[in-house]
Amino acid sequence: MIAKHLKVAVGFVAGLMLGAFVLTAFAQNAPRASSLPRYSVQWESSQKLLLITDNSTNRLYLYSNGKQGSQLSRIIDLRQTGAMLLRATTPSRKTAPKPKTKTSKPKKKGKTKAKTKPKKTSS
Repeated sequence: MIAKHLKVAVGFVAGLMLGAFVLTAFAQNAPRASSLPRYSVQWESSQKLLLITDNSTNRLYLYSNGKQGSQLSRIIDLRQTGAMLLRATTPSRKTAPKPKTKTSKPKKKGKTKAKTKPKKTSS
């Protein structure tokens, strides 16, 4: 009888230890809620640059303000903070797709017959 209670107690303790181990392993990989917003923006109308910080990827985006609007000019990786020199990368310039325009009907290949104009008759 005592051996049966001892086996139950050892099994209970082993289960508790295994459960605690599994829960701590999963809790370390769980995403943590942050009190910071994803993006921080700094801009005033008199400034020539728009600064946007992506807090999840630790990058600073610099947009230059012009007459046509804001254009991405530089990206700085904030994980380099503390280095002697911060290096900005220039974003790749992607060409915008050409707008679709109405085109005339495609011409047929091969010989085409010339259309004759009707002759004008004077009355």
